[in-house]
Amino acid sequence: MKKKSGMGFVTAAMIAIFVIILANAWTIKTIENSASGRAIEESSQAQVISAQRISSILGSEIKNLENILETISNFNDVKSGDAFACNKKLHDMSKIYENKISGLSRLDKNGVIFCAADSTLIGLDLSGRESIKKILSDPQHKPVAARPRISLESDKWSIAVHVPAYDLSGNFSGTVRAEILLDELTSEYLGNITSVRGSRAIIIDESWDIIYYHQSPDAVGRNWLSEGIQATIGKNSRVNEIVNETFSGKSGTIETSLFGEDSVISYAPAEVLPERNWAVLLAASKKNIAEESYGGATAFVPLYTVSTISILFVAGIVLFILNIIAKYIIGDLRKKIISGR
Repeated sequence: MKKKSGMGFVTAAMIAIFVIILANAWTIKTIENSASGRAIEESSQAQVISAQRISSILGSEIKNLENILETISNFNDVKSGDAFACNKKLHDMSKIYENKISGLSRLDKNGVIFCAADSTLIGLDLSGRESIKKILSDPQHKPVAARPRISLESDKWSIAVHVPAYDLSGNFSGTVRAEILLDELTSEYLGNITSVRGSRAIIIDESWDIIYYHQSPDAVGRNWLSEGIQATIGKNSRVNEIVNETFSGKSGTIETSLFGEDSVISYAPAEVLPERNWAVLLAASKKNIAEESYGGATAFVPLYTVSTISILFVAGIVLFILNIIAKYIIGDLRKKIISGR
C-alpha cells in the first residue's frame, strides 16, 4: 500500500511539474509574440515614413528638373532657332547644373536634337521614343517624364524630362530635355534611408519598369511583371496588387511573403508629374525586424532556460518536503490502523 501511495504521489507530482513547464513555455511564447507584434507595428510606422520621404524626394527632384528646363526654355537664345547661340546657352547652363542634370538638349518638332550642351548629340533622332511622341502629339504639350533608359551621355541609367519649347513668336517648336542620373539621385538621397537592416527599397514607374533597387542594380530597367522578376519575388499577386494601388495614389503597409521571406512591406506613391505616380516599396523581413528590435526568438532562450531550471529546482524542494510530510502522515496512519486492530 505504501509503495502504491508513493508511486501515485510521484506520478501526480510529475504531471503537475509538466503542466507548470508547459504553462511557463506558453507564457514566454505569449511575451515573445507580444514583443514581435510591437516591433512589427513600430517598424511599419517607420517604413511608411521612409517610403513617404523617398516619394517626396523623387517628386521634388523631378519637379525641380521640370522648373529648371522651363527656365532654360524661356531664354531667347534657346527660342531663337539660332543653333550656335542655342548650343552656347545650353553649354553654359549645363555647367551651372552639372551636378543635377545630364544630356541637356533642345529638340525640334520632329523629335530631332537641334542643339545641345554636348555637341555630339546634335542630329540625334529621338522621335521614336514614347515620351517624345506623347509631348509632341499632346495639344497642350504637357511636360513628360520618360521611362528609365541609358543616358545619352554615359552608360548609366537615367530618367529624362521634357518640357515644351516655343519660338520667339510663341509658337510650339519642340522640347527642351535633360536627364536625372539615377545613380546620382539614389546615392545622394536614398542610400541610408531604409529603417531596418536588410531592408529592400524598390521604385517602380507607372509602366512597371524598375527604376531603383539598391540590392540588385542589374534589375534597373527590367519590367516588374516580367517572368524573371516575378520568379525572384516569389510570384505573390498581393504584392502586385499593392503596386497597382500605389499608382492610384494609395499608401500603407501589409504583411506578406516577398523573396521567400515573411515580410512587412510599406508602400507610398511618388507623384513625379500631375496624375502620374511611381510606386515606392520598402520591405523588411520579420526576422530582421525581430532581431533588431529585441534580439529575435533566441533572446528568449535564456529566459526559458532560467525559468525552467527555477521551476524544477523549486519543484524539487517542494517534492522533497511533501515526501517527508507524506511519509510522516502515512506512517502515523499505519500506526493508528495497527493499534486499532
